[in-house]
Amino acid sequence: MLNDPAIGPHFALLQIHLGDGYATTWGNQRDTFYNVTGTPTAWFDGITSVVGAGSYAQALSAYTAKYNSRRAVATNVNITMTGVQQSGSTFVIRAHVCVEPGLTRNLRLYTAAVLDHYPASPTYSRWCFRQAASVENVTLAAGQCYLLTRTITFDSTSWGQPANIRVVVWAQTQASSGPAEIYNSATLVWPFGPDCNLNGIPDAQETDCNNNDVPDDCDIAGGFSEDCNANGIPDECDIAGGTPDCNANGIPDSCDIAGGMPDCNDNNIPDSCDIASGFSQDANGNGIPDECELLVGDLNCDGTVDFGDINPFILALSNPGIYATTYPLCDIMSGDINGDSAVDFQDINPFINLLTK
Repeated sequence: MLNDPAIGPHFALLQIHLGDGYATTWGNQRDTFYNVTGTPTAWFDGITSVVGAGSYAQALSAYTAKYNSRRAVATNVNITMTGVQQSGSTFVIRAHVCVEPGLTRNLRLYTAAVLDHYPASPTYSRWCFRQAASVENVTLAAGQCYLLTRTITFDSTSWGQPANIRVVVWAQTQASSGPAEIYNSATLVWPFGPDCNLNGIPDAQETDCNNNDVPDDCDIAGGFSEDCNANGIPDECDIAGGTPDCNANGIPDSCDIAGGMPDCNDNNIPDSCDIASGFSQDANGNGIPDECELLVGDLNCDGTVDFGDINPFILALSNPGIYATTYPLCDIMSGDINGDSAVDFQDINPFINLLTK
């Protein structure tokens, strides 16, 4: 029994037979590991036990006391599990084991397949051990995770009643004998849920911003959703969360611009949206904001060349600094009428010609 901060206390059972027709080599090794002196013996979290049962009431009282002594003990080890069918009765079991902030943990990871309501007699048989995969020792620092992968082919007895199949993974201290604390466990109950990205985390527990029952990274990897800015969030969720999409084309503005949509004034808004919203003018209707176009002779930046440009033109010739201060949104090179890359007296006659056309 472990007290997982995320889901509260939960219970995983593993029943091992000794000295009967259901005993196994692995079970006998666990018998030796725990130095079992009598049956039944029940271990709780691998560190506290009850030997013998007595009457039903006595067993219930003893087991409940041990259960309650452990249910309040928190753990910083979290485990999630998935099982993906490889073929027939063979499944790849993945366990995503993480250590939360706190102590570094030296873990021994166990994987066991059990069968519930087996054997049929006695009727109270539960979660009987059938087979185990190889163990693995890992050391995880705070904040670190590890993906344990094991392949299990369920025996014919188990495969004949899949609804009773259970797979248990637990993280125990790396001890050579018991008592040995179990920090946490996880259980797969048939039918096993999907794991589209094969990371050992059930799809139902992953981020699904568009609520389509598919984790976001699988939406992206499978091409169901685009992620133009590669931030791991589908574009439709970025937009729903407030990322600008001024033209409502389902693509964030920043991606439109990165893809070649003009943003001549570098305000992170496509030029077409600047014009449509009225933020920018487009006097000649060519789709380019007026502030980005250099209209020769338009020294006051009103989008036309007329007598209103005379005084600004004179100011540009006589005092460029004051012109820049007076018309901060204008480009003084609009006064380069003759195209020689300078605004000077050589532009006066060409300017007059513009006004008299």
